[in-house]
Amino acid sequence: MKTLDDTGLHAVTCACAMCEAGYRPTMKQRWAARQALDARKRRLAAEAAAGVAGEARKSAAARAAQSRLSLTEDVRFTDRKLEELRAAERPRDPRTELYLALRAEGKSRSEAESIVDLRCPSEPPEEGITDEES
Repeated sequence: MKTLDDTGLHAVTCACAMCEAGYRPTMKQRWAARQALDARKRRLAAEAAAGVAGEARKSAAARAAQSRLSLTEDVRFTDRKLEELRAAERPRDPRTELYLALRAEGKSRSEAESIVDLRCPSEPPEEGITDEES
């Protein structure tokens, strides 16, 4: 009856016809088979550990990405709300709006002021108030 050891070779105690005839694995073959089995076990253990560690890294990376996405959405929402609040409390003065638009275009301060003065002359003083009274 043929018996195999954990390396897949005929066991030392095998009593099959081939082993009885003297065709047993040599000690060198047994040693090589043992080395191959140990290397396979180490590789499988390393792959399993890497798989667990890889899954943990992927999971952590997914959580971090979700957190960044959530924070980005929160920042955008807050920026929109702040802009709405600023727009609501800011008086709509056409001179100021024109000045800010000209500055955003890259005009210098004095250049923007002169253009604003030309396009939007300042309002005349209220009736009844003179320079002597102020």
